[in-house]
Amino acid sequence: MLFDDTDYRSKKHTSDSWNIFGADEAVETLREHIAKGLINRSYMFIGPRGVGKTTLAIRFAQAVFAPRTDDTTSPDFENEIAYKIESGTFGDAKFIGASAKNVAGRITAHDVRKFTHSADFTPFNSKHLFVVFEADFENERGDNATLKFLEEPPNNTTVIIITDAPDKFPATIRSRCYDIVLRPLPKEELVSIIVDQNLVEDMDTAVEYALHAGGRYGKAISMINDPSSLMTLKVIMGDVEKYSLTAVRERLEYSNSLSKAWRNDRDTVLETIGHWERWWHDALLLTTGATKDNIWHIPRTGESNLTPEMAVEALTSIQTARENLLANVNPRLSIDQMMIDIPQLVINR
Repeated sequence: MLFDDTDYRSKKHTSDSWNIFGADEAVETLREHIAKGLINRSYMFIGPRGVGKTTLAIRFAQAVFAPRTDDTTSPDFENEIAYKIESGTFGDAKFIGASAKNVAGRITAHDVRKFTHSADFTPFNSKHLFVVFEADFENERGDNATLKFLEEPPNNTTVIIITDAPDKFPATIRSRCYDIVLRPLPKEELVSIIVDQNLVEDMDTAVEYALHAGGRYGKAISMINDPSSLMTLKVIMGDVEKYSLTAVRERLEYSNSLSKAWRNDRDTVLETIGHWERWWHDALLLTTGATKDNIWHIPRTGESNLTPEMAVEALTSIQTARENLLANVNPRLSIDQMMIDIPQLVINR
């Protein structure tokens, strides 16, 4: 976990929202759990990447282990323990990611078993222990059901599973977790936050980042800090637009490149498929009049053969492809089928 000591200590924190944007309901729920002394043994923090799930887990731990004297449900950011939790050096708050050799960057059953076999679950600094799985889990054909630690954490331990795909977890785990759902911010709100924090130089740039981040504050920050990521996103979305307008033959060439990438970088492929879903979701919103935003240059109804039914068909095929990939179905077959099933858009001349 990268951590900037100077940045943390100089940052102005607020207690009411735990210094998290767009998570007021989640924060209020967790504050209530703390206030009533009813902290669950298992939580599942659910939401798209970049929405603030890991930050929320950090703040939750800080509120439990380093509360304010005047508000025991909020973190005292001046407390040394709060600093240690943020930097990943507090013994009773463990953040577990995927092993370095896992090219997909996802936690496997082996990772969890290795952790549980080596970990001492006796709290070192307090009476409680937090274990946060901050990378998503690899689908292993139900093997997660054997992960007894996730199903039944020790009595003095709270487990937080961070995920953007809760449905792939076995019922034995889901039924034991208290769901905390984080959702993207409205575009206007994220623009206001970016401007108020002086993260960019002008309003137009703030609007661009807010739109491309899909309302996710963390995603917007990562793109602002790394402008090349915004350029990469524009390239991907350009490909989505291009291949939505081409015939199957050209799409299958594109599918081949994605399936080859799956071997070494599954997260990038899943993210790319997520952008396909976002593009067609925006297309659906345009056809129903639910939005006027069209940053991807999607051909509107009247300009093309686009209909709500086509958008729904495309979204269904994309979601099926993702489910198949996570279930370890052959990647080439999964992505080929997606490209075949997505209706071809035709521009009216």
